[in-house]
Amino acid sequence: ADPVAGITFSGIVAAMYVIYSGIQILFLFLRLDTGLPEGVTYSQYAHQGFWQLFAVSLINFAAVLICQSVFGENRILKVLLTVVSACTCIMIVSAAYRMILYVSEYYLTFLRVLVLWFLSVLMLIFFGVIYSIYRREFGLFRYITAVVSVCYILFSFSRPDALIAKYNIRHAREISELDVYYLMYLSRDTAPLLAAVSYTHLTLPTNSRV
Repeated sequence: ADPVAGITFSGIVAAMYVIYSGIQILFLFLRLDTGLPEGVTYSQYAHQGFWQLFAVSLINFAAVLICQSVFGENRILKVLLTVVSACTCIMIVSAAYRMILYVSEYYLTFLRVLVLWFLSVLMLIFFGVIYSIYRREFGLFRYITAVVSVCYILFSFSRPDALIAKYNIRHAREISELDVYYLMYLSRDTAPLLAAVSYTHLTLPTNSRV
């Protein structure tokens, strides 16, 4: 099809994303000490960022593939699709930063590690999307399959439970009995770290039965 329609559609979307990304850069990345928006908790801030990103990423991914398959090759269209994909990467960084703020306040859990892993995989996928814009013969779906498979294997062998225990113990102001129960619940990988807790400055409460 004539790429003019695709350029019009992509141009409008790209303009909105550039404005949104500019706001993210100015008020989130360049002003790291301003804290949270008024009346918003860390949980709300992180959850809103993740689900908004997930929805927008699906829309952008589908839009890029549709434009590539429907419209003929055009340099302007490629640039606009690149802008859309690059802005999506900025949104991914924004969501990851919000999650890091959440973790710094409430520590790590397996679900939060999984979210950070997913955001990293999503970033790699969009790197492939950007490359496919200029190389149509590029096997994007094979690339996505390889990225997800390799990242999943690396995640599985990285002992995430031990990472969670190490981070929480190192950054905890106080380790409660409930915190110990949660770390024990994860897996046996946390056992050596929990065994060393009583020998550090982070001691268990005196009424602990653990």
